Amino acid sequence: MRVLIPVPLVLLLACAQPKPVSVDPAQNGADCAHAVVIAAATETEGIKAEYQWLKDHHPGAVVLGQSLSSCGDRTVDRLAIREKDGKEGDIYFDITSYFGKN
Repeated sequence: MRVLIPVPLVLLLACAQPKPVSVDPAQNGADCAHAVVIAAATETEGIKAEYQWLKDHHPGAVVLGQSLSSCGDRTVDRLAIREKDGKEGDIYFDITSYFGKN
């Protein structure tokens, strides 16, 4: 049995969740060299994607701080986080594609 979904609903669902995040497992955000690549058009879109990635990959983590840095010619956001178990660390996001774009 096939289920038909109206085209407007498909378009709405496609737009509902931003998916501008890298899918390369090596880009786990553990350090500058492995920063999670965020490919977004604007800072608003990119920041949403960063926090969604964090929610998906580190559920329950709390952001303690955020800072801007660079890795060679790339612009990165460093989020200091505390995991649910109390462990603290940093997650790096490559924000070059949208940094400074409104």
